[in-house]
Amino acid sequence: MPFERNQLLKAIEPAVRQRFAAKFQIVDLKRDDILYSQGSALDRVYFPLTGLVGIEAETADGEAVESAIVGKGS
Repeated sequence: MPFERNQLLKAIEPAVRQRFAAKFQIVDLKRDDILYSQGSALDRVYFPLTGLVGIEAETADGEAVESAIVGKGS
């Protein structure tokens, strides 16, 4: 089960995970894929199973700055 490959999902009680299991899908992502843009509607949540996801914030000058990195153990 993919749940076992992500520490956050693994920590959720099995009965609770099962309630949402049918809604989960594995998505292959490539470097530089944009998962969300500020101001857009949030319609999904990502739980990394492998690799890392960088979170960028925009400065007042419009420059992108990496503010966090999230992985399967985060």
